[in-house]
Amino acid sequence: MNLVITMSRRYGTGASMIAGQLSERLSIPVYDRAYIEHEMESHSYADEAEVIRELAANSCIILGRCASEILKGQANVFNIYICADKEDRIHRVMMLKSLSYEEARDMLESNDRMRCDYYHENTGKVWGDVNNYHMILDTSQLGIENCADILLRYFERIEIIYSLQGCCAGEEPAAAVFFAACLNSHNSSVLCLNCYGCSRQGEECGTRP
Repeated sequence: MNLVITMSRRYGTGASMIAGQLSERLSIPVYDRAYIEHEMESHSYADEAEVIRELAANSCIILGRCASEILKGQANVFNIYICADKEDRIHRVMMLKSLSYEEARDMLESNDRMRCDYYHENTGKVWGDVNNYHMILDTSQLGIENCADILLRYFERIEIIYSLQGCCAGEEPAAAVFFAACLNSHNSSVLCLNCYGCSRQGEECGTRP
């Protein structure tokens, strides 16, 4: 089963850095707005959706562009939302862009507003709604440098279970079935230690095969 990670994020959270670290360590490509717009024939949502579905035929990371909604219902898609405290984001933008506090704040608020409007315009949903994601990572609390490790430990656990289950010719491994069932059963921001694909802390999700 290919793994497709969609990553929605507020401006200045360090999500691009997290995606880059995941890309390097999982050996899968990252696709962002520039790449998708370069690939599509015209700047319309339908064309973007078509490009995103084509890219998702193979393992990859997709930044933004409503990918979580476009790929909704696909069992191999894992949707992440990256957030952080506003003050932390402002200071990060100040450092990266060499801007004053006011300039960084205005840039951040403008980008967040555009992303919110784009998401609502194309999906009819609220950008950042926890119900639309499998995991939410707060880089102010967790640290940008730790988020990739958190995700990798999760994906490594899935892989270990997958390999232990084995795979008979023509059969989908039980772990893969369980992974799909868990991803579709509920959403939360915290991974538990007992259940491979779910995110309920300290309890079983009820989808174990």
